[in-house]
Amino acid sequence: MSFLNKKCGSQPPFLIHQVIPKDGNDRFGLPIFWSLLGEADEERKARISAVERLIKDAFETAVSHLGHNEALRYFAEISKKPPKCPSGK
Repeated sequence: MSFLNKKCGSQPPFLIHQVIPKDGNDRFGLPIFWSLLGEADEERKARISAVERLIKDAFETAVSHLGHNEALRYFAEISKKPPKCPSGK
């Protein structure tokens, strides 16, 4: 998976209107910029594990607020949407 998006240029879609923090991590504590080439196997496993926990926690929170069926419907809906690109690109 690459942050490079042919439609959006080289900027990750979620960073288009976001200020990059000094520590280089997003609001979830994950690195904003990373490379498969410069990432050790342990770092990759830790990053993927953190993302999996984040997704599970987000889904469980959605279930507690919306109910299981509505949470499933919402996750299915947002997974079909293309990444946001800046206007004019």
